[in-house]
Parts: sequence; C-alpha cells; structure tokens
Amino acid sequence: MNNKAFWTWLFIPLLLILDGINCQSNTQKSPIMIFPLLYYVGNNAVDTNASLKFIVPCSVMLGDQRQWFHNGVAVQYNDRIQIKRYALNIEPFQSQDTGVYQCQASNRYGTAISRFAIIEGAKIPSIENKATSYSLQPGIAANLDCYLPSSKSPMPSLVYWKQRSTNKIIVEDERITVSAVNGNLYFANTQVSDSNEYQCHVVFTLRHPYRQSENRNISLHGSWQTVHVSGTPFTQTQPFTEILASATQIAEGDHVTLECIVSGYPIPDVAWYKDGLTLEPSNSVAYQLSARSRRLRITKTTSSDTGTYICIAKNRHSTSNASVTLQIYTEPLWVHPPEQMHILETNRFDWSCQASGINIAYQWYVNGQRITNSSKYIVWPSGTLTIYNVRLNDTAIYTCNAMTLFENIAHSAYLNVSARAPVIAYFPKGIIHLSVGEVAKIYCNATGGPTPVVTFTKDGKQLQDKISNRIEIIQGIGLIIHNVTIEDAGHYGCSAKNRLGTSERDATLIVYRQTEVNIQPVNIINKKDTNLTLSCSIRKDGRLAVNVTWLTAIENRITKYSITTSQLSDILTISTLDLYQVQVHDSGSYTCIVETLIPTKSSTKTMARSEITIKKQDVPDPPYNVHCYSLNTTTIRLEWTAGDSNLAAIKDFNLAVVMTTISSLPQSVMAANVSASVNSVDVPVQPYNTYLLYVSATNLYGVGHTTSTECNATIYDIPHLVPSYLRARASSYTADVIYTNWIPIPRIYYNAPGFGYKIVVNSITPNGLRRLKRSATATIRHGNASSEIIEGLQPNMIYEVRVISFNDMGDSDVEGETLLVRTGESPPTFVPSNLYIYPIAATRAWLAWHTNKSMQRYNIQGYKVAYWIAGDIQTTSTVNAANNATEIIIEDLLPKHNYTFQITSIGNGGISTLSLTRTEAMTSLVPGPVRSFEIIRNRFGTIEVAWSIPLNTNGQIINYRIQCSDATYTDVPPRIAVTANNGTFISLPFQFNYGYYIFSITARNNAGYGVPITTDKRIIAYGPLPPSNLTALQVSNTSITLSWRIDSVRYVDGFVLEMKRTQDSAYVYYDSKISITRRQLTLYDLIPGTVYQFIMRSRHEELVGDLHTGELNVQTKSDKDNIQNPDDSTLQIILISSGIGLFCIIVTIIIIVITKRRRKRDRDNHSNFGYVVTIRGKSHRNSLDTIRPHAERSVNDGVVLSRLDSTKPNSTLQMPAFYPNLQDDRSDSHGDDE
Repeated sequence: MNNKAFWTWLFIPLLLILDGINCQSNTQKSPIMIFPLLYYVGNNAVDTNASLKFIVPCSVMLGDQRQWFHNGVAVQYNDRIQIKRYALNIEPFQSQDTGVYQCQASNRYGTAISRFAIIEGAKIPSIENKATSYSLQPGIAANLDCYLPSSKSPMPSLVYWKQRSTNKIIVEDERITVSAVNGNLYFANTQVSDSNEYQCHVVFTLRHPYRQSENRNISLHGSWQTVHVSGTPFTQTQPFTEILASATQIAEGDHVTLECIVSGYPIPDVAWYKDGLTLEPSNSVAYQLSARSRRLRITKTTSSDTGTYICIAKNRHSTSNASVTLQIYTEPLWVHPPEQMHILETNRFDWSCQASGINIAYQWYVNGQRITNSSKYIVWPSGTLTIYNVRLNDTAIYTCNAMTLFENIAHSAYLNVSARAPVIAYFPKGIIHLSVGEVAKIYCNATGGPTPVVTFTKDGKQLQDKISNRIEIIQGIGLIIHNVTIEDAGHYGCSAKNRLGTSERDATLIVYRQTEVNIQPVNIINKKDTNLTLSCSIRKDGRLAVNVTWLTAIENRITKYSITTSQLSDILTISTLDLYQVQVHDSGSYTCIVETLIPTKSSTKTMARSEITIKKQDVPDPPYNVHCYSLNTTTIRLEWTAGDSNLAAIKDFNLAVVMTTISSLPQSVMAANVSASVNSVDVPVQPYNTYLLYVSATNLYGVGHTTSTECNATIYDIPHLVPSYLRARASSYTADVIYTNWIPIPRIYYNAPGFGYKIVVNSITPNGLRRLKRSATATIRHGNASSEIIEGLQPNMIYEVRVISFNDMGDSDVEGETLLVRTGESPPTFVPSNLYIYPIAATRAWLAWHTNKSMQRYNIQGYKVAYWIAGDIQTTSTVNAANNATEIIIEDLLPKHNYTFQITSIGNGGISTLSLTRTEAMTSLVPGPVRSFEIIRNRFGTIEVAWSIPLNTNGQIINYRIQCSDATYTDVPPRIAVTANNGTFISLPFQFNYGYYIFSITARNNAGYGVPITTDKRIIAYGPLPPSNLTALQVSNTSITLSWRIDSVRYVDGFVLEMKRTQDSAYVYYDSKISITRRQLTLYDLIPGTVYQFIMRSRHEELVGDLHTGELNVQTKSDKDNIQNPDDSTLQIILISSGIGLFCIIVTIIIIVITKRRRKRDRDNHSNFGYVVTIRGKSHRNSLDTIRPHAERSVNDGVVLSRLDSTKPNSTLQMPAFYPNLQDDRSDSHGDDE
C-alpha cells in the first residue's frame, strides 16, 4: 500500500495544474474528481504522536465548489485544519483526525462525491506481563505464549525469545519454532535439556506516512516463563498440526505468512499443498519456505494465490493435516460505470453500475447524499440503481461507489429527465392475413413522457391486459394472440395516452382455415407385379385456391403411373396416384404436396408422405447393428437388430460363436437357436481372447445371410488353471538339482497379458512340516515353457515341488498338484507291465496293470496315471494310485473319443522317466466286473463257481471266461473254462490238488471281454497228505508209545492224532498240534486192559486233511501183567549207580585239561606281545606294519612308514596292541589318532 501512496503524492502537482485549466465539455455535466486512494490501516496506521503534517488532496474538473467530509460530517476549518492549494492540510495530525474522508464537488447540474480515504491511527502497543510455569514429561509438545496485543495496528516487526540461563536468543531448529504470527514459542517435543526460563521480546514499528526514515521503533518484553521437563520420556507420539496465518483476507500486492506448527515424536516432516497440488516454491519467487518448510511466506500476492492451503505433517506413526483458506482482494475496476442519461418521465428507470473484483458492495449518492432503499430507490447487489416514478425533479448528479474490503472507486453521471406527448412509432397497416394456429402480433410501440398507457380494442370493445393464456397485452410491445382461431378475426385498435395527449391506430385481422392433407395408406408393403393406389385428401378454406403435386424419390424408376385431381366441394379436393405392375425398384417415399395461396403472403405448402415397400417373398434379410461388449470376466453380451422378414415371419435366430485367438486353430464356443423375440444373448467366454460372432435369421423360406462381428473379452482375470501332468525328479549324480516338466497351459486360458509360470520349491522338515520360507522359486514368463531345472538345493533333503501360473492380474487361485522329491536320489527305473484299458461306460474307463514282487527293490511309492484325448496332449489330466494298487477307475471322459493312457512309477526321487502308454477308443464299451464272485464248493478235487452279472453290461452278455492259475507254481500254465451261455454258475472241469489257486472271471459282450475280477483261493482237495506206517512201539497198562513216518511235507505244518475206545462211536482229538518234526508220541493215563483205536492226519495251518493213516488197534496191558521179578529191580539200581560214577570221572578229566591249556596260552601271549601300525583312510583301514619289540629297543623307539598312497592325504594313524594267539589279532583299543 505504501507504493500506491508514493505514486499518488508524486502526481498531485500534475492534478493541481489540470484543475486550473477550464476545459468544460459540452457533453460532460458531472464534475470530475481525482481523489487518491489513501489506505492507512493496520500495519500502515499513522503514528498520531509524531506531530506530523497530513495532506488529503482532491483535484476537481468541471466543478465550481468543493467540500471535505470526515466520517460523513463536513470538515470545520481552523488553524490546524486548512485548505491549501485545493488540498486538506492537517497539522499536527491527532488521534481524533483518524477515520473516513471524502471530497465533494458541485456545479450547476448538481453535486458529485469522491471515493473513501481511510486513515487509522497507530496504537501504542503493550505486552501483558504474565508469568507462567509449565511442568512437562519428555516428548510432550509445549507452547509458550508471548501475550501479544490483539490489535493489528501495528503488527510486530520482530519477535524473539531469550533463555535466562545463557541470556542467548533462542535459535529455531527442527524442534523449536518462534511464530512470526502470534510470537509464541513452540516445542514440537520437549527434552529434559529444555528445562529453563524463557522471555519473549517484541519490536513494534510506528510508521510515518511519507518518510520511512522517520519511523519509530518500540521494544517490549514479557515476563519470564518457567519450563520444567522430567519423568519417563515418550518414545513415540502421533503428529499434531496447526496453521497460523498473519491474515486470511489480503489486498493484492501485500504479503502474507503461513506457519505450520507441528508436534510429535519423531519430528514430523512437513509438506505444503494448494488446492490439492504440491507447492513448489522453487518455481516462483513469490513462495518462500523457511524454518525447515514450516513457514510459508507469499510476497506480492495476486488473485491466483487465492485458495486453500494445506499443511501435512507425517512421521512413522501417523499423519496429521491442517488447512486455511486465503482470499486475495484485487483492486476494483469499472466494467460498466453509470453513463450520462437523458430520459423521459417514466414509471421505472434502471441505471447500471458494475465493477470487477471480489465481494463488491455498492453505494449510490444523489447530489452527494447517500441513497437508501425505499419506495423511490432500490440499490441492487449487482450495483444497478432502480428509480421509480421518475419525474423532472429527479434530474441530478448521481454517484456510484464500488467497494471491496480494502479499496473503493467512485464514478458520477448526470441524469436529465424530460416530458412529451405520446407518439405511436410502429403499428401494422391495413389488413393482417393469418391461418388458424399461427401467432398474431399487433405491435403498438408508443413513446412519451410520462410513459403513455397503451390500451387495445376489438370491434370497438376494450380488451383487458390479461384476457387468457392465449391472448395477452404486453406494455411497450403490443397485443399477442397465440394459436389464432376463426373467432379471433376482427377490427383491432391501439390507443396511447399520458397527461400531455393521446395517439390512436387500427388494423383488420383475417383468419383462414388451415389446409389439411391426409394420404392413405401411410405405410404399405406390397408384393411385386401388383397395382396400388395412393389417395391424397385435401381440406382447405373455401376462400383460397390450392395446387397439388406428387413427389417421389429421385432413384425411383416408376414405369407406369397416373395422377387424377378433382374438387368435390369448396373445402374438399381429392388427388390420387395410381401405380401399375410395381417392381422392387418402385419402393420408396411418395409425397403429396399441397400449395395454398394466401393474399399478401407467399404461398404455404402442406404435405403428406407415404412409404411404399415392394418385396418379393424370400429368406430374411441379415441382422444389422450387431455388436458385443463385456459384462464380466466370463461373459460377453451379443446384441443385434432383426433385418426385414421379407413377408414371412422370422421363426428364430441362429447364433454361432468361434474363438479366433489362435487364427490357425479356431474353436467353436457356442451354437444355438434363440427365439425371434430375443435380440441379445449372453455368451460364455474366456478372458483375454478374441471371438467371432455370427447371427442369422430363419423364416418359412430358409436361413438368411449371416452377419458377423469380432469381439474381445477385455475384462481380464487371474489364471484359473495350473499346468497339468507335473513331473519332478532328482538324480543321484547331481545331488542339489531337481528337474521339473509339465504340460503348458493353452493360450486361450492365459486370462490376461504377462502370462508365465512360477516353480515353487519348499523344503520339508524332518517332522514333515513345510518351512516358512520358500527354498527356491523360479519364474518363467513364457506361456509355452514346459520344463525348468531348480539348482542350488540341499542334498538328501525332501522338497515339495509345485508349479503355479500367473499373469499381470496376479497368481492363479488354484494350488495345483504338489510332488515330494528327495534330492540326491534317482526316481524308480521300473514301471508296471501289461496296461489294460476297459471302457465300461461312455465317460468311464477301468485301468488295470501287472506288478510283481521284484518291484519292492525299486522303492516304488505309488503310480501316476495320465490320460488325454489322443492327439491333444493339452487336455491331459492325472490321478495317483497307491504302491499296492493294480487298478483304477478314470471318470468324466468325453464320449466317443480316443484316449491315450500312460502309467509311470513314483518314488522318493520323484517320477520315473519310464512309462507305459496305450490308446483306447471310448466307443466299444465292454462289461464291467462281475459281482459276488465266490467259490461255493471246493472239496474232493472239484470246484464250483458262482457270481452275479455286472452292473454295467453295455449290451447282452454272451458268456464268461474263468481262468485258474497255481499261486505257488507260477510256471504252470493256467487253465481256462468258458461258459456256454450267460449263466452265472459253473462247475470247473478240472481235477485240483491241494494248494492255493488264483481265479479270475471276465464277462463278454459284443465288444469283447470286460474287466476281470481276481481272487485267490485255497483248494482243499482232500487236504494235505497223511502220515504212513502208524505203529505201537511200547504198550503198558496205562501208556502206549506210537511212531509214524511222512513221505512229503508239502503243505504239512504238523499232525493231528485222533483216538477212541472200541465202544465209543466217534473219534476225538488227543493232540491237534503235534510238531512237524516229531515222529513218536507217548499216550499216558490210559485204562488198563482196554482196546484203543488210533488214526493220524496231516495239518496245514488250521486245515486238517481228509485222508488219514488208517485205523490202528492197540490194547493196554492188564494190572496182573505188571507184577515184576525182584532181581530185575536190584539190577536196575546197580546200573544206575555205575553210570553216575563214570560221568563224574569224565567231568574231572575235562576240567584238568582245560586248566593246563589256558596257562600255556597266557605264557605264549606275553612272549609275543607287539603293536600293529595302521593307517585309516576315508573308507577302510589298512595295516602297514607289525612291530614286535626286541629286548634292546627302548620305549621311545619308532618305526618308519613307507609305500603310502599319495592320493589319500587325509589319513589317520592308529597303533593298537595285539596278541597273535587270539582269534582277532587287533585290539579293541588303540592309541590316539594323528
């Protein structure tokens, strides 16, 4: 604002010179005043204690008198306030002189008034002396108040704080801020070292209005404020933000300061934004950041600086923000100032006044007096002044003042009001010709002062201002009749009247009936080679004449036609167009045009149109407007508009959708017929693919031409497939590598760009748990990749391997198959033999294979069966089977397709590289397995077998085949029996020996033999062979000793002895568990003198044979047979005693011999004591030398080793003692390893 005042004072002498020149214009009536904008407010307030001289200039042209006003009151002149050289001089300037000043100038036309000059006096500032004490915990923010005065006149020019203990000025840093707005001292977070006393110091500047060198500075300070920080510190606090603004409403060109006061720990970082965009101070000198970006100063503000400023503070815990809105007020400029006006007396006069600027307020003056809203005047917010009932005495000079918050401008203009009798300037002459429905405008524009009152008459009767919604009188315009009718015709008059006179005019209105044209038929579809007639009916006003013409499309080539027009009455005329033997090219628009001739007007044309279509009966025209769009990731919508049906109703629409992503391999997606009432259909699609869609229509005559459109499934998705037939294997040659193979996913299932594979390898802990961190991951961004080698793994470690797909939308939501592989171990090298495929249903196949006992040494953990449509390996699916499985059922196959099946083995080292493959057609369906297969009789060498028919016979069963093989002797060829019909029972025509046999049964239909069912069965066939030669060795009165022999022990685990007395009817088991190694058995506790019968059978497991030895009859002795000779007892005693004595002698001799040998061995061992020197390599131990000490060799002697192996540098030397006579010539203990 100081710059504006400086330039104003610079031009004052020039203005005074212009004031002395009498250059009065003939057109300009209002005085012209040049009054400087004096705005001494706020920080620019005038020092009223400086005894200075203040001048208020006012330059006037076209004015005879001038007067100054202070706060709306005329200035009273005295010794201190005087007029010098047309300027108001005040000396000395005192506090009562502050306020609003205006200059007023008058001439013979009236009085004009200037804009405002605002002068504010500076107040002597003071600071409240208020001592405050703060007790804070470390980490908490603090705010020390400087207690600045609330008055902004003036604002402080300098604020700083001192610390008592050091008497030094506080320096701002990342924690401490001294506000330039309110003077307060801010701590973002306090520390124990902040404990001290602080004092605020302020410098105010009292300004001289003209000379800055005479400005006065006043320094003040507040009381000491105490801060004590102690306790447990806060290690983290969320940020807090507050914005301080030196002002929010600023005059353009002034400066403004914004401060972002922040707190928190850690210290938040600060960023500034304006209207949502980051502020870049480096791009403009107007923006200045200081105090670590917490203080934003805008110098020389412009209107573009208006907006919302946001300060965002952020640390690692949170974010805080605060905002403030600045409004920059530009200097008001005239857009449309009031202009000098000459008007007639009127009821209302609107005088425009408009200025540019922010929040403009308007004031109007008449001859220097303020206008307030009343019944006479209204000052509108837009600046327009409305004067009601304008008369001659309203002639005066009017002034419009446009004000903003900081500046104002004024402009004066002269209003001259005069009076005159009415004059009708425009009115229709003679006769007005109109048709029904048109608008009648009878203008009557009258001028005069006062404004004349206009009235209308019809046929001598006065019309009201508002007759109806159709007829209205508008003052200043005339009579308006909308949609005129016949009744509106007549003689109309206009009269204009004021207090000075009257003026009249008249005219006649004639209304004609409107011409109506109708054509029949309007739309017609006709067969070719027929005749048709178009009739044009014309109803008109009988007073008018008409001309009729027919118009057809230029491209039409009408071969034969005729036109006939006849007038049936004054108001009705008929015109006909006859067409003969019409053809398809006669189709088109036919228009009947009627030209009506109205007097004094150009002719009017009325027309009616008929559309004719000539068709031949044919298939429908192709649909048109065929288009499609994506609904979601899996659906697109196809829409179309039906073509012409060609005189036969459309029965349905034929749809076909073909995927054309791979142009060389188009795939049909959908083919369907939909109802003729349908014009859209939803098509299932795969994302990220291109489709070609075909639509045609069908009617009675056949299928019409096809319309096609290409559509892209543009809504992408993640993959929903993972690679099939995953194979992973390790190798015993490379212990840190896993080889992976898979079948790639077809292109049509990529679902989005950026498709590829991730091979994820996770190690498995010894307890079977997956490690949290992936061991290895390989990423392949090629959809056609099918293998990858994972290197750098841990040897002898079990890894979980899986392959997932991904694209730019993310990873697949399908986990996929997981394989377990142990590094360093090769996969199995054995696969099953003889893979059999049995199609037992249209979508199901029964697979069977052979294994043998030798497979156990290959460490097979299971089997993997892969299958795919023959020739299309992309359709591969897999199932796993256990290691003891020999069959599996595959479900959900496609009917009538050829399938390839492949089986391979799974081991610790992964999936075998060997496989067995076979292709089978799912067309020839064989029977499924029979049910309830059982051996119903199997004794005495014959076998009877029964079963139930299969659930899936797939046609008539012709017969069954039963095969029998010896389970023990596999080199014996199997025996086969075939039933003569489809019965479910057979007695096998073979003689069976005792043993185990394997039976299988297969049903046969016209397609061949089906799934075999196998069971193993033990065949008794008399059981194991019995012993022979059962005899009684010894018989006493209560015991019998039996003996026997056995020729063959095949299928014999032991023997069973049965016995009975002759008077008993049945045998009973005496012993059923006689060992196979025994050949004698003594029976005790028998009855003396009784005849016993014995038979003996062989036993195999729990089965006792049917055959036996034959009956053996033995009678025990009676009691009298047991009386013995006394000599026999004596002899027995002598023999027993002699035997005991002989045994004792032999034992004594053996003990003596053993003792002598042990003593001799001990002597030999001590005499031959020595050492064995050995060298131990990584895998074995070799004795290098044997050392026997001589008498003269000392304990420190050594031995030289030679002939060592240079390829084994890492060896261990050992030297154990030895005794050569022991069986192991190496001691269990040895010396220290070297």
